[in-house]
Amino acid sequence: MKNRLSEIEEKVKEAIAHHCSGATEPIKMENNIFRDFGADSLHLESIILELEQHFKILIPSSESEKLCSVDSFVKLVATKLIK
Repeated sequence: MKNRLSEIEEKVKEAIAHHCSGATEPIKMENNIFRDFGADSLHLESIILELEQHFKILIPSSESEKLCSVDSFVKLVATKLIK
């Protein structure tokens, strides 16, 4: 499971870096995409779409509203993959 978590973390960070031009510093698990990288709701949706396509999961809007930190993305994707 540890390798899988590392893969998830790497992909989440990659998606954030791709969609948030403010993500120029090394991305940390505690980073908040809105506060630290200047993301908005469009960035959030783009990140979610990339993660859904990559991991072949569905993240409903009711769950996406809770996503703000890198850690929250990683935990949600990991939870979806376990189901």
